[in-house]
Amino acid sequence: EALELAPGEPEIRRLRTAQLTGRVLATEVCEGVEGAWVFAMPMVRGFSLAFPAAVRTGASGRFEMPGIAPGAVTVFAMGGGWASVGLADVEPEGYNPLAQTLAPGESKEIELEVEPAGRLEGRVVTSEGRGVGGTVLSLGSSFFAFRLTAQTALFGGGVGTTVTGSDGTFVVDTLIPGVAYKVEAQAVGSPPFGSDELRAASGEAE
Repeated sequence: EALELAPGEPEIRRLRTAQLTGRVLATEVCEGVEGAWVFAMPMVRGFSLAFPAAVRTGASGRFEMPGIAPGAVTVFAMGGGWASVGLADVEPEGYNPLAQTLAPGESKEIELEVEPAGRLEGRVVTSEGRGVGGTVLSLGSSFFAFRLTAQTALFGGGVGTTVTGSDGTFVVDTLIPGVAYKVEAQAVGSPPFGSDELRAASGEAE
């Protein structure tokens, strides 16, 4: 559909967007997951060039996501203790079990299976055993997992950083099962220090 322009001006055509509808299901109980974030991340040669479209599921895990730019997208659910099955298997320029290709004006119905995300909990302490509040913890991972985490964090989906409570304790409940992470801690007035590599299974606490 062309926009109305004055004579002699170049023609600009309106992009017809696509739409995704569907349901997010927990694999273990085959029930809809209410309140989960669903993302459609545009992909060009396997990498994201823009922030994803995002919606939250309603009753019975249903969602409706209009206004998606047509083309290749990676569609996944993440956050609130859940992660899409297959997220750890996505290869930026290879196998992608969560890929969808949307045509202009297309409306597609899909189902997304989720599993309990990995969980990291602990406490940052001094050499004397006192809890260190206000310590910033940063989670590093593979490039693609890091992009997923950073770009979904704005919606409450992924967690790229967290801060310890007054007693030094922390909880992160959105680790992608099967993905390797390293944790770096930065306390006020102290040099940063890091952890060994960790890899959480679905629903597992580290």
